[in-house]
Amino acid sequence: MRQLTLPFFFACLLASAAHAQTRTSVANGDWFDPNTWNPVGVPAFTDQFIYVNTQVTFSQNIVLGGSAELVKINPGASLINTGGPDSLVYGCEVFRIEGYLETGWLQGAADDSVVNTGSISVTQDQEQSGTFINRGSICVGLQLVTSDDLENDGSIRTSDWISGATVSGSGQFCISGMFINSGSIGGTVDVCDASPGWTDYPGQMGSGVTSCAAGPCATCQPSGIKENAPALLALISPNPFSSELSIALTEVSANENFIAELFDLSGRLVRREMFTGSGWKMRRADLQSGMYLLRVRSEDGKQFATKVSAE
Repeated sequence: MRQLTLPFFFACLLASAAHAQTRTSVANGDWFDPNTWNPVGVPAFTDQFIYVNTQVTFSQNIVLGGSAELVKINPGASLINTGGPDSLVYGCEVFRIEGYLETGWLQGAADDSVVNTGSISVTQDQEQSGTFINRGSICVGLQLVTSDDLENDGSIRTSDWISGATVSGSGQFCISGMFINSGSIGGTVDVCDASPGWTDYPGQMGSGVTSCAAGPCATCQPSGIKENAPALLALISPNPFSSELSIALTEVSANENFIAELFDLSGRLVRREMFTGSGWKMRRADLQSGMYLLRVRSEDGKQFATKVSAE
């Protein structure tokens, strides 16, 4: 591996700083249209500050990061995924949402922060590994909290919630599907768990945490989540498994595409595979013994989830 000398390092740093700038959206349009921005040009990794002041759309993946110290969606502005579900991956120092954000996937890097005082709609998964502060509203398909802290002083409505980190605040969580907590939940948050038989609390729940005391879960508006999407019917065998896990889907066509995902109880994604048709087999390989969450979902929103155990 090449070892960088100090003069070389500082030369790179100065070169990066020389190209760093602020970029602001000044017209309604696509993120990747140079004319949406001032100065003209698509936001780059060398931009230190990116401000969304208008109605900006995107239909391909967005990756924020590099030199960015702040990316901000201002009040009244929006960043909306129209071709989705696409991903928005952020690696900036601070990502602030004061307007509206809608995306297929939302994924953050460690040591970076998100502050939401607006509204976020994530139709698929939100994967958090940095600090996340919510003082607005969030609607998400699956929320994974794998490390650092989640402070919720607003409203988070999720189909599935897996947390292996520290959660606090004074807001409300509404869970309609799976709920697995292997971390710590404290503060005075209200956890309204409407999941039918899908609750698992190997972690800690503080004495100030309440259950549905804030009233029934409110609907998510606007939301891309398919509230009434039919469930997939599946047969899993063997469970527990030692070398190979088989899944057989019923009432699906031979050309339907599916994604199979395996999560550990901390919310970490350990396996993701795609397959077509009704049959799929996953090899044990290097999976450690223990309990996992298996989720299979189709392109049109149908899904199946169950706990599986590797021996």
